[in-house]
Amino acid sequence: DSQLIGDAEVNAYTITLKHDRGTIAIQATGSDERAAILKVLAWEGAPDSAVVSVEDHGPIRGNAYVGD
Repeated sequence: DSQLIGDAEVNAYTITLKHDRGTIAIQATGSDERAAILKVLAWEGAPDSAVVSVEDHGPIRGNAYVGD
């Protein structure tokens, strides 16, 4: 079951990664910049060294749920 944990604040980021065939910009959210980077690296199976740049788009406010 999902459980509402109240008002949560996360930031939106655009993270640019470099790979063999060029670069890719991926939008992600996270509680901080590092959390967003780790999400993107996990999605792409990429090392830290693949990060070219990170653009912070500021906070997104809303309700957060935990659980299934």
